[in-house]
Amino acid sequence: MNITLDKKDATNASVKILLQEEDYRPKVEAKVKEYGKKAQIKGFRPGKVPPGLIRKMYGKSILVDEINGLLSSSLNDYIREQKLPIVGEPLPAEEEQQTIDWDTQKEFEFSFQLGLVPEFSYDAESLTAKRYQIDIEEATIDEIVENVRQRNAAHSHPETSEKGDALSGILRSADGSFEKSTELATSAVKEGQEELFVGLKAEDTVTFTPAEVFEEGTWSDQTGTELSETPEEVTFTVSEIHRDVPAELNEDLYRKVLGPNPDGTPKVTTEEEFRAEIKKLVSEDWNKQADQYVDQQLRQQLVNTTEMELPKEFLRRWLLATNQEVTEEQLDREFDAFLENLKWQLISNKIAEANEIKVETPEVQAAAEDRMRKMYESMGMEPQEEMIKMLATDYLRNQEQNNFRKLFEELYYQKVFAALREKATLEEQTVSNTEFQKILQEESAA
Repeated sequence: MNITLDKKDATNASVKILLQEEDYRPKVEAKVKEYGKKAQIKGFRPGKVPPGLIRKMYGKSILVDEINGLLSSSLNDYIREQKLPIVGEPLPAEEEQQTIDWDTQKEFEFSFQLGLVPEFSYDAESLTAKRYQIDIEEATIDEIVENVRQRNAAHSHPETSEKGDALSGILRSADGSFEKSTELATSAVKEGQEELFVGLKAEDTVTFTPAEVFEEGTWSDQTGTELSETPEEVTFTVSEIHRDVPAELNEDLYRKVLGPNPDGTPKVTTEEEFRAEIKKLVSEDWNKQADQYVDQQLRQQLVNTTEMELPKEFLRRWLLATNQEVTEEQLDREFDAFLENLKWQLISNKIAEANEIKVETPEVQAAAEDRMRKMYESMGMEPQEEMIKMLATDYLRNQEQNNFRKLFEELYYQKVFAALREKATLEEQTVSNTEFQKILQEESAA
């Protein structure tokens, strides 16, 4: 076997592989013997089919398969041994490939095109980013606490309706051509129309014009009927009143929302402690977003400032060859984004190499267990650790969702960005969560 490399320029090369008969013949003969042991051909006992007959029946397909396998392994070994900085995968150089006569030819020559990335460097020391410390507003905590109370509300059926109630009943037209059982929420009517449904009791009837009381979308959501399909004037006869009474702030609610301590004791016992714990959890979420915002800044700066020459034409051919559903027009639209992601991937790989960053399987398992644990805690449940381990293992085994790889990459990039943040200059600034949300919206719109 003879392998030669021809570097066309800094980003493109070709590899030629010359296979001689002694390179592939032993593998072919071994495969012929294997076929002979397994083949079931009329007139021959199992395992006694002559090699000559096997060659006649299957010889060409065996030869093609073995040469393709030898080509793949030899090319990959050569790239690894020569430490060639390839991107994408080698492509057959079809314009250089000669016609092959599989029946008589003994020597075979194959050519492959490679895309290369020349050596590059990045500068982490000059990176700067704004790191916002998020101060959670009391109004945000008020809103969350109220939402918690509403989600855990008690359901009741009072005698007389008030604002915020929902009313079950029958809608009818005056001429009897329209009748529908439905539920109307007083909170869904137009501003100023709420009093129409306040003070009603079961069997009471109210007459109204739907278009004056409800918006188009709200009416169809409530009744399942478009305004255009509803009579101009209808009556509504109340059959039952529904009211959700927000849960009281007490230890039962605190335990339901936050769960207990590991030893079974309550995490909080007072409203003040409950609000403080909610603020802590919300602050963790917002500051996680602030960290992600730092990472976005660092990534974009590195991509923008790192000089890197990429084999663009080769990459276009490779993407089209390996993704048959992708059209030229689609590639034109998405190619710049692909190049940016590829550039970041190459930079992050170099960062990982420089900082000896690795992610081990036990780390992925532990992260999956932590994710399962938090999911159940968020629902107020206390699963056993054995259950957590089992759920995490099943989660990582999900091949369709590719969960193991996704979580592996998440941990990998966490370490990459942690290494960058140690070297970058971070400008600390405290802002409220409302101010930070506005910053993110402005960045997204830019």
